[in-house]
Amino acid sequence: MNETITILDHDQCWHGDVSAELSTAIYAALAADPVELVDLKVATGRYCRGSDTSVWPEMCPVTGAAAPEADQVIDLVGRTAFWKNDTPPASDMVALLVDGKSINEYVPYTVADHWHGEQLSEGWRDTLGERRDAAPQQREHRVALYDQLCQYLVANFDPTVADGIADLHKQWMLREQSELGGKTPREVFAEQLDHINADIENQKVLWTATGACPPGVLQGSYAFRFAGLGLAEYSVHYDMTRHLLEVYQQRFKSACSSDDRDERVRFLQATQQEWLHSPLQDYEGFSPRQVINYERMRLPMVASTSELEDCDCPLCRMMFDGESPMFWTLDGSHIDDDPAFSIWNDWLWEIDNASAEQQGVDTAGVAELAMPRLAGGVWQNSIFADIQPEVPPSDRKYLMLFKLGACVGELYTNLEIDMVREELGSRMQAYFDQLRDALKEDKTMKVHHAAQLLIDVVTEIGVREKHLEPKSRDMLEQLFDFQKYFGAATQ
Repeated sequence: MNETITILDHDQCWHGDVSAELSTAIYAALAADPVELVDLKVATGRYCRGSDTSVWPEMCPVTGAAAPEADQVIDLVGRTAFWKNDTPPASDMVALLVDGKSINEYVPYTVADHWHGEQLSEGWRDTLGERRDAAPQQREHRVALYDQLCQYLVANFDPTVADGIADLHKQWMLREQSELGGKTPREVFAEQLDHINADIENQKVLWTATGACPPGVLQGSYAFRFAGLGLAEYSVHYDMTRHLLEVYQQRFKSACSSDDRDERVRFLQATQQEWLHSPLQDYEGFSPRQVINYERMRLPMVASTSELEDCDCPLCRMMFDGESPMFWTLDGSHIDDDPAFSIWNDWLWEIDNASAEQQGVDTAGVAELAMPRLAGGVWQNSIFADIQPEVPPSDRKYLMLFKLGACVGELYTNLEIDMVREELGSRMQAYFDQLRDALKEDKTMKVHHAAQLLIDVVTEIGVREKHLEPKSRDMLEQLFDFQKYFGAATQ
């Protein structure tokens, strides 16, 4: 069954017929925050496979008249979606389409909170106009965040002050700027972070489900130019600012004067551009500019697997075996633990430590509640949640193996290296690899044989290394459960 749809962007209006399935996919495409029809078409391609002609029909431009009523009306400027017979879908899942038809495979999507969805009622055109008038002015935040950053650092940084780097960085993050609409850099970085992170995570799921990289926001488009800022770009900006201040401190031994200010600004700007466009080992060989652009295109980054095959970590080798790409991102874990650098919408950062104590906030208790349990209470790094009962048997055995791999990795690092202990650790890793290979082949006898070899060496570790006996005992219990479950699952 077809539906009518009207789409408006800055200076044009289109009207046409689409299938009900495509209508839902178009709404899901709002997750990419399109601002022009071409952006919306590209974003809808996330959920469509097949020829372009079978997906997007001809949309007729409407001129010299008010926007025509339709089953669905989308205003890309006012960020509003009107539905004639229903409200926007309550579900956050959309069906994948092949040649315009649903294949009953669903993937998640997340439309940002700044989009309005409501039923098409009398007076909807007035609402549309009001939303357009109230739409926030698009600002090129990156001019202030990058170009003007160098000027601020030169004007305010005194290389002779101890701890000046961190202090000036904090001041800049909390400084209201007219170029940012009166907001601080911290506020601007936080505005769309949750949504952008969620959208890129959904893109990873989509890539894994389809086996192909989903389309991204077109570089050079309006949506790319005014793209929001996510966690990866914030991490890059943090690293860049620290790098600029460190280089500046090494180069100049005094605060600037009016005579050399322009020269220092040019030096810092050149340093900034060189750093942004240089491949970095800490960024998996990507340049900071590439990391930023991938996030602006809402595309996940794929890590190199060249070093994983020979990695000591059992979990890395398990991921190398998978058919899905290995995704990589900057998570900001290295950023200073200070409210000035916190960009999460977390109530805990709204109060400082002194205020927290006065109000009796148990910050340690909050952190403890957020942590998954430790297996057996003896593992320091192998943190994992319980496997839920609804997990299918085909997935459960791999999750059990993943938990075992985490313990193998930690136990290996706990073995102080000498000739004898290195031999124990190497045998443990080799037997885990055998277990992993046997599970891939789905051979019960091979699985039990490899598990028994692993049981024997873990037992030996517990006997010979008394300080590791609790971990050895807990891992043996997991191995016994694994043997029992795999036998039952294959009967």
